[in-house]
Amino acid sequence: MLQGAGRHFCAGFDMAGVLDSSDGDLLWRFVRIEQLLQRLRRAPFVTVACVGGKAIGAGADIVASCAYRLLDPQTTLRFPGFRFGVALGTRHLAALVGTRAARDLLLHSSEVDAATAVRLGLGSAVVAREQQQEEAERILAATGTVDVTSVAAILSRTAAVSDADDAADLAALVTSLTRPGLHDRLARYLGGTGD
Repeated sequence: MLQGAGRHFCAGFDMAGVLDSSDGDLLWRFVRIEQLLQRLRRAPFVTVACVGGKAIGAGADIVASCAYRLLDPQTTLRFPGFRFGVALGTRHLAALVGTRAARDLLLHSSEVDAATAVRLGLGSAVVAREQQQEEAERILAATGTVDVTSVAAILSRTAAVSDADDAADLAALVTSLTRPGLHDRLARYLGGTGD
């Protein structure tokens, strides 16, 4: 079970000091995030995201990577990566919500409320924050009657993306990060002119 410890679930990529980072360091950090997302999607056990507040960027991608996504009614999700030219988890998002919805989420970078997220398939259910742990425990207990090997088989066969999609997402991420001008794009984004 994944949940935020504060007011929000996750603000995504830590932008502190990002403009002082080398291109190589930024590449490494983003690749590690993509690898984390792929591990979440491929986990041989049930993953449940209990989300309250905002989930932005990589935080929203973490939510999307879990098998079950419980969203508080006040939750919003947003995918701003393309505002600074970074392609993170795009094929997985398209497999989860459909090509058209993923395109709109990525192009517009607008906040998606909990009800809309569930309608799109980005969320599993709207559950008040104070009831999420109980609901997550119910989900996990219901899967407890299935042996571990079978759970892993079910999850791998019903994953929203294939190994080829994961490889293509990683390649798209690296391509987006090695395109000239990453620091300029990040500076515009952080200065409020890229969003």
